[in-house]
Amino acid sequence: MPAPTERTPAFVLRSVAYGEADRIVTLLTASKGRVSALARGARRSRKRFGGALEPYALLEVELGAGRGQLARLAGATVTRANAGILTSLERMGAAGAALTWTRELGVDGQPDPDVFALVHEVLADLAAPGVHARKRVLVFQARLLALHGLAPQLDACAVSGDPCPPGRAAYFDPSRGAIVRRRHAGQGHLLLSAPARAGLRTALAGEGAEEPPWSDAVQSEVSAVLRAHVRAQLGKDLGGADVLARGGASPRR
Repeated sequence: MPAPTERTPAFVLRSVAYGEADRIVTLLTASKGRVSALARGARRSRKRFGGALEPYALLEVELGAGRGQLARLAGATVTRANAGILTSLERMGAAGAALTWTRELGVDGQPDPDVFALVHEVLADLAAPGVHARKRVLVFQARLLALHGLAPQLDACAVSGDPCPPGRAAYFDPSRGAIVRRRHAGQGHLLLSAPARAGLRTALAGEGAEEPPWSDAVQSEVSAVLRAHVRAQLGKDLGGADVLARGGASPRR
């Protein structure tokens, strides 16, 4: 009798060659959260998986028990290709950043419907005509941090506790993950303008437009704060909003 399997929607977060013919894939699944699985024969024959193990696509995967910490990927089919992402390096960079952050912030075996829906939405949006890829992924990164309980604190000084009124600029201290008053600011602290602070607060809360009317300067401020915050909290750099366009990390290695 064949070993039992379970079908679930999924995205490929990373795919790594293993041995002569196999692949180890890291998946974000709807039912199991982040899962690492062995896809036997994935590099030798396209009959079993076809092109289903490429990044960006929404898949329906079939998972079974494997050995050790690796599940067994018994099959995968494409439900939504999101092929529009492949039309530009900017879109690929934004999508690559979204998948990298999702993989690094996730926890094995802990499903989160809100995170899965967020990834589904950002990849569909990045495949759509007219999308502003960098702004869209910055909003995604902010909201992903909030869903994981890692949102930077932007309302009060982390040292004095004094509130910072809306409409004011503030210094951001990555080591504290929060803003500080000017007198507490020092080397490595980032100035967050009033528009950037307001826009980032809105993105963290999941409110407003998914492609906000941020200027290039505001986008750069938001990107720098998010990247520095994650580096300080996780102890590693996950890159910015355009890692593939800059020749950085790829979902396939």
